[in-house]
Amino acid sequence: MPAKNRVDRVELASNLFCHAYYTCLPKSHRVWQDVSDALYKCYEQEVSPSVVQDRIEGDLVKHPGYVAPVALCHQTEAFKWLRDQFTELGWTFTPEFEAKIAADKVEQCAFVYRTYPREDVSVTLLEENQGHLSHGTTGLITWQGASCLLDWADWSEDLRDKRVLELGSGIGQFGITAAQLVGMKELTLSDFHFSVLNYLDLNIRLNLAEPPSMNQLQDYLTAGYKELYNEETVRYAVRQYSNLKCSTQLNVQHIDWRDYRTDLLPSVDVVVGSDIVFARELHLPLSRILLHLLKENSCHAYIACTRRQEEGVVKSFVQIARKEGLSAKIIYDRTYSPNDGIISNYEGLHPVKVFKMELLREDCNETDAEVYF
Repeated sequence: MPAKNRVDRVELASNLFCHAYYTCLPKSHRVWQDVSDALYKCYEQEVSPSVVQDRIEGDLVKHPGYVAPVALCHQTEAFKWLRDQFTELGWTFTPEFEAKIAADKVEQCAFVYRTYPREDVSVTLLEENQGHLSHGTTGLITWQGASCLLDWADWSEDLRDKRVLELGSGIGQFGITAAQLVGMKELTLSDFHFSVLNYLDLNIRLNLAEPPSMNQLQDYLTAGYKELYNEETVRYAVRQYSNLKCSTQLNVQHIDWRDYRTDLLPSVDVVVGSDIVFARELHLPLSRILLHLLKENSCHAYIACTRRQEEGVVKSFVQIARKEGLSAKIIYDRTYSPNDGIISNYEGLHPVKVFKMELLREDCNETDAEVYF
């Protein structure tokens, strides 16, 4: 039994370190403390440091995140931290691990690959690492609403065998994960910003098709990914993917809620979205495109909304949607804790609720529309 416990502690320390490493978590994140605690347990059980390092080294190359390069700045920070932990325990740091620490100061990179694990699937995404509004969009990073929408989809199974349209897909955390886990017949991912659609295309290829070479992926960390579309060529663009590593037919479409052609909108059974009501100036166009989609397809929409610092944003959207002819009802909510493993690099964890949007019934009274967030 003691030998089994020792192996378990080594496995735990290695798994936690690999998770923190490939998600590029900041050192303030709780996972790093969990790694430290697991290493100390190994020390208490007199596990050889070489056993711990061999396990970490082996697990790093077997991890799904190994599909893409880790930025040198994050690699250096992670192994410096690990070296400090070893020093405190009186352990020797191997030359192989020491070589992963850059000798000179390393600047933060503009972009980073982060791996998001869920069940038996891990999705690796190229996203902005700093200055995450520098491209004129919030769509180049991930937000926790996508995790809640995935939780709801797993729980409800309302998307299974359906044709689904996601509004404001961003770089694909929900879509690329759901395409592998949820069992949809067809999924159309959409956004309006050409940069977002470019990164979405790269992330689809990285996870579901033949990925670019490691050298190309390395270049994208500093230069970004600028292929496919620019501001002029993106308008009304539609891309259908084939021979992907998933059973769901995946499409990507340019849809601007403020200016779109109704004849180009896809025919769907369900509309979804997450963290797309943060801007008050978009509440009216979002409500109107939802109204059109729900009328034309006789369907429902499910929107995951995160409560953030500014009060009343979600309530404002619900009120505008009602005036346009839509009702909103909370059908699922989560309040995440650090123990849930949700990766949130840009903000703290907040309550998230999923709203079911329907065409407003004539017999719906004012109290039916009250939403407390």
